[in-house]
Amino acid sequence: MSAQLLHQVLIVEGSTSVRELTAARIRRVPNIDAICISTYQKAAALLADGTDYLCAVVGLVLDDAANGEVIELTRKCSIPTIVLTGASSETLISNIDSSLVIDYVIKESIKQIDYIAEIVKNTYAHQRQTILVVDDSTSQRNYLTRLLKNLRYQVITAENGAVALEVLQHNESIPLALIDQNMPEMSGLQLIEKIRLRFDQEELALIGISTNQDDATTVKFLKAGANDYLSKPFSTDEFYARVNQHCRLVRYISTLNELASTDYLTKLKNRHTLFSQGKLLHSNALRGSFHLAVGMIDADNFKTINDRHGHATGDLVLIGMADKITEMFRKTDVIARFGGEEFICVAVVNSAADAREVFERVRKQVEQMEINAEGTTIKVTVSIGVTTKLGDSLEQMISLADEAVYQAKTTGRNRVIEL
Repeated sequence: MSAQLLHQVLIVEGSTSVRELTAARIRRVPNIDAICISTYQKAAALLADGTDYLCAVVGLVLDDAANGEVIELTRKCSIPTIVLTGASSETLISNIDSSLVIDYVIKESIKQIDYIAEIVKNTYAHQRQTILVVDDSTSQRNYLTRLLKNLRYQVITAENGAVALEVLQHNESIPLALIDQNMPEMSGLQLIEKIRLRFDQEELALIGISTNQDDATTVKFLKAGANDYLSKPFSTDEFYARVNQHCRLVRYISTLNELASTDYLTKLKNRHTLFSQGKLLHSNALRGSFHLAVGMIDADNFKTINDRHGHATGDLVLIGMADKITEMFRKTDVIARFGGEEFICVAVVNSAADAREVFERVRKQVEQMEINAEGTTIKVTVSIGVTTKLGDSLEQMISLADEAVYQAKTTGRNRVIEL
């Protein structure tokens, strides 16, 4: 993935009102800026310096280029393009190379400008999404890769099913895979069935591709677990629409799942996710897969901070604590806000003897933390209760950790107690 995401949109439109309204709306999209010009000649001069743009919004008919020549200009510069057209431009559109045209938008209402902004927003998001292309044909892989990069997606290719499964093993955030049916050793249908053993349709969309145009083939793909099916040859418009729709849906579901599983303030896991994920770790620990420690971390005298400095400052302290705690654990550990100023960590440790040392490092890191709010430096300490006694359930471990926190509080605070 590129180190820096493209964020500038080029607008080439002769109508001042349409140009300025479009630019104003696009600039309301987070992280996006718009560069406005009115003619083909100015666009050619601007693009001569080689600057790359996220995409372009161009008028099909300009005062100095009345036949869509500006689209050829943006195509030569490999810039994905949204075309602004009049209602009677179908004949002109049919004679234009549309390989880099994301969409055609008729200039008729303010709603269309909102639609353009939504396309820009999605195109910006594409830069963070990687699509897998699985096809034994080099030319077909290259063709699909070019189409996807036209939409600013990142692309990984695989020449067969085995390679595709290996890619997915190490890239779990891929939202979409395009899978050709006719491959040696493992067909597209067989690959889809294998993928569905691990990934649900909501987390990884699959589009089957084949030269067969009969309904039976479509049904076979859908029953195997594909989200959609494309019959070759397909138009670029259809391809773009289907790919964008499925990536947008996976991204939307992912966002909903994240909101449902995350504490709004600290961005840590919430209680529901703590128990659902923590119980899996506890079950594996009971089978002897690894050693497990549960720690409860409770901010000392937090009510005093809220009373003296206000709840907004108290929130900053909690966010700072969450960040420090997160730094001290692996991504596979479960770190959650348990409630108020309490945090729970369910962590895999090398041995039961290591648990106290791990949480002692957490205590020291929080103690050294400084929160600056309205010219005041605020420090906070924590009392931590730890247990490695598995008991019968995660709830029992949390209960022991809670009891250990109580002992830490009553014996002076800012310490780690293990039970």
